[in-house]
Amino acid sequence: MFIHMFSFRWKQGVTEQQKHRVFEEVNALKDHIPGILDSAAGFNTSPRGQGYEFGGVMKFNDRAAYEAYNAHPVHQQLLTWLWAKLAATGDGQVLSEALECRYEQCWHLSNHRKSI
Repeated sequence: MFIHMFSFRWKQGVTEQQKHRVFEEVNALKDHIPGILDSAAGFNTSPRGQGYEFGGVMKFNDRAAYEAYNAHPVHQQLLTWLWAKLAATGDGQVLSEALECRYEQCWHLSNHRKSI
């Protein structure tokens, strides 16, 4: 199993309509790209979110399925539009303000609990 997690910070001036578009398009990826076993994305409500306002998680069978998703034209098209909406520094340079984590060979905690 391969898990892909991501969080975004928005550039100042991104509208609620644009944020909703990202929500819709990210959540629709699983309907357009084979290999995504499960996914969930939404708006961060944690007071400890460190400015990351949107995030999600996707599950794949393996790294190869993730790599196919990452290179898929539908995903690349979304990224092209999305990168322009992420946080920028004072000099106008767009930062990669997307926090990503990837985990391979995951296991469920429920499979490793000790009996009480």
